[in-house]
Amino acid sequence: MTKQLTRFIKHAALALSYALVILAGVMFCAPKYDKRNNLKDRLNAIERENEEIQQKIHDTRRKQERIQNDPDYLDKEVREILGEVGPYVLVVNFLEPAPQ
Repeated sequence: MTKQLTRFIKHAALALSYALVILAGVMFCAPKYDKRNNLKDRLNAIERENEEIQQKIHDTRRKQERIQNDPDYLDKEVREILGEVGPYVLVVNFLEPAPQ
């Protein structure tokens, strides 16, 4: 073999080795990259859900404060729960019997 052919074979073997190392790295990292993306999407969904829950907590605390400090608001809330339209007035709904 000539010197040039031997040199070419060494360079080709080195290039093939690099290619195999890169391919192995890609094959090893690709599933981890997908898993990372899935976890990132899940984290974003949980953060959005957390924001919604935090808003509900804020609204509930605000409503609780109003109920504790505003008698008119408390009266209105109680009337809504009991189905009254005004103080000492009760709404009565008459249901028709089901057809037989």
